[in-house]
Amino acid sequence: MLTGEEVAAALGRATGRPLAYATVPAEALRQNRLIERVVEVAIKLRVDVDIPSLRAIHPGLKTLAAWLDAGGAGRIPVTSR
Repeated sequence: MLTGEEVAAALGRATGRPLAYATVPAEALRQNRLIERVVEVAIKLRVDVDIPSLRAIHPGLKTLAAWLDAGGAGRIPVTSR
């Protein structure tokens, strides 16, 4: 499994835009009840994923890097500021 920092680095390389990973403080989540609830549900539903078994069922399953290299990077909207 990739860390948030690894995902940000891969997306940054793919888009040519530097990205940084940052955690959202719990206090900030509590300020928006909907977002707080989404995070609570995501934590409750979190499961361990057996990637080798998934690859056996879905041989075309790609890593993030392979998906980005296969054209996924072009599907990421990039805005300029």
